[in-house]
Amino acid sequence: MKKKLSVIFLALVLALAMLPLAAASAQTNQKVLDARKSVVRIYTESSYADEAYIGSGICVGKAGNPIQYVVSNLHVVTDSMGYLCDGIYIVLDSFQNLESIIPATVAYQSVEADFCVLKLETPTELRVPITFLSANTVEPTQSVYALGFPGVADDLNDLGFVLPSRIDDVTVTTGTVSKNNASSDGANFIQIDATINGGNSGGPLVTENGYCVGINSFTATRGQTTNGAIFIDYVFKALDGLGADYIMAGEGGLSGTLLYALIGAAALVVIVVVIIIAVSSSKKKKAAPQAAFAQTPAAQPPFAQGQAPQVPFAPAPPASPRPQGGAAFSLVGAAFAGSVFPVKESVVIGRNATECNLVYPDGTPGISSVHCRVALVGGALNLYDLSSSYGTYLENGVKLEPNRPYPLHEGDSFYLAKRENTFTVVRR
Repeated sequence: MKKKLSVIFLALVLALAMLPLAAASAQTNQKVLDARKSVVRIYTESSYADEAYIGSGICVGKAGNPIQYVVSNLHVVTDSMGYLCDGIYIVLDSFQNLESIIPATVAYQSVEADFCVLKLETPTELRVPITFLSANTVEPTQSVYALGFPGVADDLNDLGFVLPSRIDDVTVTTGTVSKNNASSDGANFIQIDATINGGNSGGPLVTENGYCVGINSFTATRGQTTNGAIFIDYVFKALDGLGADYIMAGEGGLSGTLLYALIGAAALVVIVVVIIIAVSSSKKKKAAPQAAFAQTPAAQPPFAQGQAPQVPFAPAPPASPRPQGGAAFSLVGAAFAGSVFPVKESVVIGRNATECNLVYPDGTPGISSVHCRVALVGGALNLYDLSSSYGTYLENGVKLEPNRPYPLHEGDSFYLAKRENTFTVVRR
């Protein structure tokens, strides 16, 4: 009997010794510090508005691969007049190290949810991809951390004028979730009391496990503790449409909470097993009792896949050849008071009256001399951007790559630089 009690006591000591280790694993902030490795500074310039801005960005990709895409707020790369900046740069070190500055372009934008996906001209291995977690999993009172490069930190820094942008230069502010189901202008956001300042925009809002659940986006004009982070869920469909890799929580390991639970469960199993062995050994010539515990089920991902907010992203389907002679299209121009422009073979849009069929007034903001072309070939309609300065976009916000054909169909729309320059395809 004394031997049996000593064995049980030993099992309890072992189990209790494991719990502090599990608690330490669950409570550490090292994962938040590690999340800084996925944050970059964004510097933008608008030659048209003669303005410059700073913001933050979130690196996405596949573990072990160079970073090619960065997520941020759309307003970070837009000037005060609403046009996309013509100079967008990712800063990895500082302005003193020009080799650390990488040009980028807008690969996707959403005006409704105020986010964009930037594509780096040269992929970098100096940052790592962040791990995403659905914003639907966060709860009020949960601790969160806002990461980024606020301008006020630059003002306090003796080297602020060179924009120090290393991993150790990332500012971390902490707070709690005040509300998890807020919305503004139709976009869902997480209301937080973690401090956000100018320059934080576009950076990640992360949990204690370092999982990104939101994009730090705005602060209330009245009050200092009411701020918002756009649901990260908006980004998923955009990245899928671009064919960009990204990491979801649960794909590469266990969360701290789940690890804590499993260690605790293992400790309980040890206790039960030892008790069963002790009891069974005290009963001679009797059948061994059945195990008093069930097999531990396979670990489930540490997040619930809720209904993600819908993003209006749908890559255009391939053009279907139409019967020769039966295809007749026109363009309806919103900026031309709804005027209709027939497409016979090719329509070139821009400001140069000698090279364009559809001419904007000289000096129209955002419109290049020769901006884009709509061509009808074999009954199929295609849109081409002609290396314009401010870009040509499909209705869903996808920016066209220069000189690459994009199919158009009846009812499709596209725009030049801004949505007020939208054209819609109609039958005539």
